[in-house]
Amino acid sequence: MSRRIIIFVISCLLSLSTKAQWELGVKNSLDKVFNTRLYLHYTASSAKQKNFLADIRFRPRGSYRTYLRKEVPLSTDESIVFTIPVTLPPDDYEIDVDILDRDLDAHVSLTLDEPFTVHPASEVQVSDIFLSYRDSFQQAFLAPLPGKTISQGVENLFYYLEIKAPGYEVLSVRAVLYKEQKNQESTSTQAYESMYQSSQVIYVTEGQKLVFKDVIPVANLSEGEYLLDIRIYDDDEPLNNEGIRFEVGGNIQKKIFSDLDESIRMMEYTVPVEILERLLRFPDEKVKAVEFKDVWKELYGENADKMMEAYFRKIYQANERFGEGTDGWQTDRGRIFIQYGEPRIKSLTINGKEYERWTYGKWSLSFLFEKRNQRYVLVE
Repeated sequence: MSRRIIIFVISCLLSLSTKAQWELGVKNSLDKVFNTRLYLHYTASSAKQKNFLADIRFRPRGSYRTYLRKEVPLSTDESIVFTIPVTLPPDDYEIDVDILDRDLDAHVSLTLDEPFTVHPASEVQVSDIFLSYRDSFQQAFLAPLPGKTISQGVENLFYYLEIKAPGYEVLSVRAVLYKEQKNQESTSTQAYESMYQSSQVIYVTEGQKLVFKDVIPVANLSEGEYLLDIRIYDDDEPLNNEGIRFEVGGNIQKKIFSDLDESIRMMEYTVPVEILERLLRFPDEKVKAVEFKDVWKELYGENADKMMEAYFRKIYQANERFGEGTDGWQTDRGRIFIQYGEPRIKSLTINGKEYERWTYGKWSLSFLFEKRNQRYVLVE
């Protein structure tokens, strides 16, 4: 491996390590002043005081014009959720966050996988759904769960929905939990199997915000993708609805260590090939497993397990999404997905040939894949 490639690998690892300390979330809310809350979840790697500067930009979808920009100083010596409230007109927004670590003079960029929609005005207003392991709306409102993966071993998952319904006295709220059926291609609820239902009658106080709350027994759910759909009715007349998708994760480490040689080969995007070859040469599986873990500890210290699971979760996602007669992680699209994350994808037809253009606005990167005999090849 050339020195240039090794430097590139190390720089990617440093970026991934820093990025792993931060997670970005955004929610519609029914606050009296602000209709949108941006959440920055920070995981501290030590008890040392850290100082950051977050540069946040909200852009209407497809526009290079920044509608709103905020620079927010952040300081903490522990893991914390920073909440930044804003008011935005209804629209779809692309959100970019650049976080400067003032102590290290290092940057990390965050963005959403897809545009965020600010709810338009309606007769019955609802927030986004807030998920939490805690039996408290206040905790969920100030610090909803980051990401979309729910750990197995958790007993209960609480969910909350804010509702404003001026002009109504009584409303019916029904929540249905669906599990995705892998063999279905539809994105509607027809592609899901109903797992759980909950209905409540709520009484409206004029001008007041209501909170609908219930719990999902996560311990009873199997690994897979789920959709929680909440609908509001006046008698049988539908008034509004809100949904959220999440994943119940399995024991990913068990999956990693079930075929350790293959997992080592899958690390080729993170460490030099000579390290992988050294790991593969250990004949004793127990020794090999210890050495495998030590490589991750050398890279990420206290965050080793979290980083390892995050990396292999991307590997398995690439296998599911980009398999083309070979494992998805070994395809051109899979490799780019693992290294850079979720892209914005545009399908193209040029001179009768099919292409996919992947763009990453936060890095000003663009990749063009040409479809050749059911495979997509990186051509630009």
